[in-house]
Amino acid sequence: MNETYPIEQLARSTGTRFQGGFAHMTMRLLPAFEGAALEPTAQGLKILGINEMALVAPREFIRLTHGHNVRLDEPRVRELCYGGKLREPVMCVRVSIDSTHAEAAIRDLVARASSIDSVDWLHDPVVIRAQAPLQYLLGYPDALADLSMHTADLKMWLNHYAPMAWRPGDGAA
Repeated sequence: MNETYPIEQLARSTGTRFQGGFAHMTMRLLPAFEGAALEPTAQGLKILGINEMALVAPREFIRLTHGHNVRLDEPRVRELCYGGKLREPVMCVRVSIDSTHAEAAIRDLVARASSIDSVDWLHDPVVIRAQAPLQYLLGYPDALADLSMHTADLKMWLNHYAPMAWRPGDGAA
């Protein structure tokens, strides 16, 4: 597994049972993408990304190429097994946002299990720096766009892989 890509999305053809052939053919038709890689599998074409935003361009090219004959699964976090322990990607987040929306953005990040590292209130736009497990940040780019009326700037990158924390429902009786 390539650790630099902590998120993936699977594209499958609805017009054939031979997903491996679909994946290899599609890879030859698509350009290279910044922050994303393509991996052919027997189940279809995996789109690997450095963050959720990196999946957008390959996804759009695949839809343009295949139209309605493609199905895209939901993005999925890629966990890593190291030393017999399951680890999850933890992302650094940097949000540059208008001061009128900053408090709502902070509340949303906290609700997504983020730890807020710093908030620079001295300038407008306000700059928020945080860290959170990627699984809680899925859908965050769209949520932030809605929250800020599409004016916020979001940067997100992989910080490290951390042992997965126990969560209620993980084998609880």
